[in-house]
Amino acid sequence: MLRGRAGILRKAWCKADKERRVNKHNIAWWFTAIVCLIVWGMVCAWKWGLVSFGGVWSAVFHGFDHGVLRGLGIYLLVLNVATFLAFVFDKLVAADGRMDGRRKARMRLPELWLLGLSLLGGSIGGMIAMRLFRHKTKKWYFVMGLPLFIVLQTVLFLYLHAAGLY
Repeated sequence: MLRGRAGILRKAWCKADKERRVNKHNIAWWFTAIVCLIVWGMVCAWKWGLVSFGGVWSAVFHGFDHGVLRGLGIYLLVLNVATFLAFVFDKLVAADGRMDGRRKARMRLPELWLLGLSLLGGSIGGMIAMRLFRHKTKKWYFVMGLPLFIVLQTVLFLYLHAAGLY
């Protein structure tokens, strides 16, 4: 009797565990939610007076701290190269016909990593690799997400600068 109940509970637990895992279909919605939360946070910070813009356009286009720009440039260069290499590695593993399915599945990079690297600043490297190696070009969340990440990062950069936060 106990063995039967334990088996039922184990099956129910495994089913619930599978539903909570990140899969190809909900990765896009998680990243969409992250982007929307960042934008919402920016608007709320402005609306509640946590961030003020005195002379927005003049603040946006001049007065950049060169040390900050140099550090940001190095960060973006390293992250874009890493993202480019991640996309290329994933494409090479996916296209290798000599590997069996299980080994290939273990070596492939999860889409969550590719999108995460892109969201952290490697969108340009990801887009270049997508175009050069024709990798992930049929996935709408890569085709639309990476350009959206670039726009979001640019707006966030200008927003933080105009607010005087760096």
